[in-house]
Amino acid sequence: MVLSALIACAQSKSLIKNSYGFFVFQYPGNVPVDENGNVRPGFRGDTTYTVYLESSKNNIVWDTAYIGNQVYSVLTTPVQANQVEAGQSKNDKQKIIIKPHHGNQLFNLDFILIDGAQIPNNRKVNHPILLIGIYNGKRIELSIEKLIELYTPDAV
Repeated sequence: MVLSALIACAQSKSLIKNSYGFFVFQYPGNVPVDENGNVRPGFRGDTTYTVYLESSKNNIVWDTAYIGNQVYSVLTTPVQANQVEAGQSKNDKQKIIIKPHHGNQLFNLDFILIDGAQIPNNRKVNHPILLIGIYNGKRIELSIEKLIELYTPDAV
């Protein structure tokens, strides 16, 4: 399965060869439901985001992400394997395998919510995820244009 995302920021375009964004929505623990099986009002689920970036450079430091109206810190981990299975698409249950091109490195980005932090008033985030980082001492930005929801089996 080939997934692609447009990269809006010219300064990042040559650094990032491909980007892949995913999310999973889950309810934690036991979920209270009504007699029809619908989740009771007021019970919140949680969304977890993951991004994989393919790059020819390994010295990019991603430090901040804007997702929706929330601010996250970024945890970047190089993928040591030749490929990674991101999961299964919720729409068609097809496995999503990501392989970097020869000479490129794959990175897994996970996000940690910064409680109370707000996106600056002068910033407009028009994409599902906006990554902010540093490369060679310069601030760079990368927009993740498309997110794919991953399948999670129902709890038993």
